[in-house]
Amino acid sequence: MIFDLNSLNFTYGVQTVIAVSVLIALILFARKHVARQFGAGVAYALWAIPLARLVLPPLSMPTPLAGFFEMFQSQSPAAAGTADAAPAFVRSPEPVGSAANAVWAPPATGPEASSPLFEVAHGPAAFPELSEPVLGGLLLGTVLAVWAGGAIYMLARSSFAHHSFMQTLRREEMPASPELASLADDVARQIGLKRTPQISTSFISSGPLVSGLFRPTVLLPAWFEEDYTVSQQRAALAHELTHIKRGDLWALQMSEIFVSALWFNPLAYIARRAFRTDQEAACDSDVLKSGASSPHAYGE
Repeated sequence: MIFDLNSLNFTYGVQTVIAVSVLIALILFARKHVARQFGAGVAYALWAIPLARLVLPPLSMPTPLAGFFEMFQSQSPAAAGTADAAPAFVRSPEPVGSAANAVWAPPATGPEASSPLFEVAHGPAAFPELSEPVLGGLLLGTVLAVWAGGAIYMLARSSFAHHSFMQTLRREEMPASPELASLADDVARQIGLKRTPQISTSFISSGPLVSGLFRPTVLLPAWFEEDYTVSQQRAALAHELTHIKRGDLWALQMSEIFVSALWFNPLAYIARRAFRTDQEAACDSDVLKSGASSPHAYGE
């Protein structure tokens, strides 16, 4: 089977990778300056730009890159077929009179085609070069298979790790005390969360965290109430509950899909670390704006 460059949309793929990489580099360079000037929330929102570019239709390609891919497209089976179909001309081997009387005619199709009076003018298109399109198609198919295999592996690994953690969490979690659950309800109302998620404690957690896309759970260390004052407990709960209100768990899932699609690009992993840092800063900013915790208690 021969793959055509247009069917694989190779040009679009390369263009998208280049554009997304450039956008990531620009955001990595500008994010701290944007956070200082406009706030952590704006810097965090910048990460939606490369994600949007990854899924948007292709833009017009710069001339040098367009010429590069046209060179490969000229070797495609469609281009070869066009060249083979071009009209050929023959010339009488013994023109009579001046050059103006030279005879030009379309190629003969009858018995006279084998006559020595006709000579076919062979051009480069008369020699088919099927090996290059076939090899090019096999190469593109291999590249596509390697990319798809890497993306599927990354997604499967991330999903398996999350599933395993959630199984461990459900097995080891313990219900929060009535006092802690009441405090969580009060904090949830203050930050504007309509429904308080499940609040649990566990020995597997070394610090407060939230997990679960469809059934989010705030997991607290088993010694949470003994080691933290009420104001510190309130600040920690406000942070985790704000993550749920903002939909940060879904944003993290999108970042995993983004990295899986660009698993071969080192910038994707650097971007994911910076994205998480900016997400935490934006969440901190929202907590302080809500008044659910004082800056002093929150800092502690």
